[in-house]
Amino acid sequence: MRMPTLGMTMGLTDGTGDPEHCHTLKYLLPLPLLQWSRPHSPRTIPHTLGDMKHLAPVLITFTLLALSWSAFGADCPNNGQIDRMVCANDGLQAEDAKVALLIQRLLNDYNDPQQRNLVAGQMTWLALRDEACLSNGQPSKQFAECIFNVYREREAELNDELVVQQSYLRQTHAAPDIEAILDRRDILDHGSRGMYYAMYFDMNFQIYRHPETCRQLYTLNAGAWQYSLDTMGENAYGADYQKCQFAVLSAQDHSSKRRAGSAVDFDNLETFSNEFMCLIYVCDGDHYDQLKRVETFHHRHQGGEIRIINGEFPVWTYPGCEKVLVKNTDSFCFDDFNVRYQMSSEGDYTNKGRREVLMDIAYWPTQGSMRGHVLVVAWYDPRLNAIRPEQIAASSRLRLILQSDLVRPLKSAPAGHKRASAITDSAQ
Repeated sequence: MRMPTLGMTMGLTDGTGDPEHCHTLKYLLPLPLLQWSRPHSPRTIPHTLGDMKHLAPVLITFTLLALSWSAFGADCPNNGQIDRMVCANDGLQAEDAKVALLIQRLLNDYNDPQQRNLVAGQMTWLALRDEACLSNGQPSKQFAECIFNVYREREAELNDELVVQQSYLRQTHAAPDIEAILDRRDILDHGSRGMYYAMYFDMNFQIYRHPETCRQLYTLNAGAWQYSLDTMGENAYGADYQKCQFAVLSAQDHSSKRRAGSAVDFDNLETFSNEFMCLIYVCDGDHYDQLKRVETFHHRHQGGEIRIINGEFPVWTYPGCEKVLVKNTDSFCFDDFNVRYQMSSEGDYTNKGRREVLMDIAYWPTQGSMRGHVLVVAWYDPRLNAIRPEQIAASSRLRLILQSDLVRPLKSAPAGHKRASAITDSAQ
């Protein structure tokens, strides 16, 4: 629900207190937020996003709501390389203004806890913005382009948050606090792996780090920090991104109450349709005849086409599960591929009124080290008495986008942003 707002006019200075550089900015400030953030004495308001890092908490919200001014200020502070680059580049100033406008729109729509976490999240992002393109004060090779990409990633995230928030307008429960999820430290757990499964700055293998939160992952990877291009790096890239996707998307259940009728057993592997293996095989002509018919493993077992057994997992022999479904807890092997999955609670994640779960799936051959990753919405089809999957696009971040929806352009991915051209096949 949109909160009542108070129209305000505030004088801005250039940070020096010089009244000759005073400007006026009008904006709308939500009343509860005004009461929470009103300063006790006159302060100056910075011109750029970077200046927020040096403010007392009581001024953060004033600053955020004034940021649509920041990109067009006549005087810019010179307190950091990123800030100087933003102030000297018209394109970056425009990106700065877009982010500021999106924050203002979200603050107007969010409830009190969401507002506070958005403010805290933006402060964290400002520090990461600098870290994404600088290492020990040294800029990345493509410095300006790096900053552009970091801003565009944040813009895409905030656009996604707006879409998610709008999808809950007619719901009886509030939208999830996405900003809080982005800063959770229990989603990515690398332990003590050293340089293995790490991100590297400008692919310099002497400078590496592990992302500790999804915000770190998204922001740093939008900048100069990348995973290695070998098998280990590809596995880490797919696993980390999918963990964050699963955490954010599984919080977006649109079902408002428990449905009537018997519950669906989404752990019953025999009711899985053969479409699950198509996510691995891409359903070419050698597998299921391009899936001309949808069948459950149980139906194929009844027809004598396959066998179903309980067994140890994973299977490492070849052929170990050819034409055999080897079942285990949260895992199975079929047609010489091991499949392990994590499943959300039952809900309505696509807002289509179906019985659904999200599944974070990793798969690998019974002989080989390369792992594939795919995130799916698994839904119950009462007509076939089958559990069927729909692939979630790898380019999804904060809102659920089905792979089949990518035939339409994504409004949340700005032109030129790396997410717009993300790899969308199942093996990331």
